Amino acid sequence: MPQEESVNVEELYALAKDKSVSGRSKLVGSVSDLLFDSDREISETERTLMTDILISVVRDVEQAVRSRLAERIAERPDAPHQVVALLANDQIEIARPILERSRLLDDAELIGIIQVRTMQHRLAISARDSISEDVTDALVSKGETTVIERLLQNPGAQLSLRTMEFLVDESRRVEVYRKPLLERRDLSPELAGRMYRWVSAALRTYILQNFDVDQETLDENINAAIDDLMEEVRSRARSGDRPIELKELLEHAQATSPEFLIELLREGQIALFEGLFAELAQLPISTARRLIYEPRGESFAIACKAADLPKSQFGSLFVLSRKARPDDKKVDPEEVPRAMSVFERVTTPAARAILARWRVDPDFLALLRHFPLEQFESIESALDDQPPAKREAG
Repeated sequence: MPQEESVNVEELYALAKDKSVSGRSKLVGSVSDLLFDSDREISETERTLMTDILISVVRDVEQAVRSRLAERIAERPDAPHQVVALLANDQIEIARPILERSRLLDDAELIGIIQVRTMQHRLAISARDSISEDVTDALVSKGETTVIERLLQNPGAQLSLRTMEFLVDESRRVEVYRKPLLERRDLSPELAGRMYRWVSAALRTYILQNFDVDQETLDENINAAIDDLMEEVRSRARSGDRPIELKELLEHAQATSPEFLIELLREGQIALFEGLFAELAQLPISTARRLIYEPRGESFAIACKAADLPKSQFGSLFVLSRKARPDDKKVDPEEVPRAMSVFERVTTPAARAILARWRVDPDFLALLRHFPLEQFESIESALDDQPPAKREAG
């Protein structure tokens, strides 16, 4: 849409008498031109008049006009503050540039928007290049994973120690917080060491390489925690009292660690192992059991790769899971090398993509038996190439 020609202040009175949508839109465009694009000097009286006009009519103009105005003033330090505040509380399509870029909004205004507007408004605020601790606290208090993840990825967001400790503890159950937390420069070695107990092998390596922590002490702490948890399982089993439940185990940081899963299999705690693995893979228990025990082991290998398990621990889990099968407890000598090869060939992102498919359609599991080993290096495209008839026949 071509830009409206600027008009003199005197002509604004005539435009103000036009109550139509097009008239109001032309008035907003003309005032904006005079305020921001005019070469002529504007007196304080004229500026006040034009600001009052914008405030009085901006709510009544069409969305496209408000959107253009918001984009126009988002980064202007001389923009009328009341107009900025109005547009910041508008629909997200209009408010976004103001929320992301305007420096005229103070913390109280941002917190007010966080409290009463939509998640999309909060996402826009979380992308600002500078965010105070108070605003960050307000964003985190809403508990929206997507907003918090973006906030953690923003180096300009200041996190109080209390909020940082809270999010570190939350990362036990919310995996997407772990990597951005560890990549923050304001995360202390102490908090990174706390996360070492429940993050993946790759992130443990990252912690050791980027934080001043002692690996031996951290590993000893993990082993001690697993021993204590395993002893609790044994004690409850020996006492004949109510067996330990899955939800109780999930309160512990080590419950879904590969070390603890291995110990459960060694102790014959098959049902607990199955339940925890289902939680780790975020699959229904029926689908989890199917992929754990299916012949040849491709499905289990992919699920373990998606969980970022180390190769050595996957090998132990695989052999023990074969012995835990309800019918055939023998380990087929051909299964182990094939499962290990699949584990090595599949990339972690590809494994996670396949796992996401299984959550929607467990019948995808059956397709894997058709593939030679070399196809697992490009498993996603191999699955996409399968004709519908073969999928049904799988």
